[in-house]
Amino acid sequence: MKCIISRREIIIKEVVDQWIVQRILENLNPLLLTKGYGPRYYFEGSPVIANGGMILTIRLSKDLLQEDKNFIKRYMETWGFKVQVVES
Repeated sequence: MKCIISRREIIIKEVVDQWIVQRILENLNPLLLTKGYGPRYYFEGSPVIANGGMILTIRLSKDLLQEDKNFIKRYMETWGFKVQVVES
């Protein structure tokens, strides 16, 4: 499982269990909403490993603060994701 965090986007890839996505959203959504990021969610694929798993793209209305990037990175790593932070 992979996670890419950029200024205005969080991409979660290769997820093979929809329950993981649900739990992640239950925890990230309050952070994103209370800090005014205005998240929009896009789902692609299916949770079947043969098809590459699900892709969840979260697009934000403003740039993530560095402290929020760090929190999201640590949170995703606790779920076993390989996290890449992109500065573009």
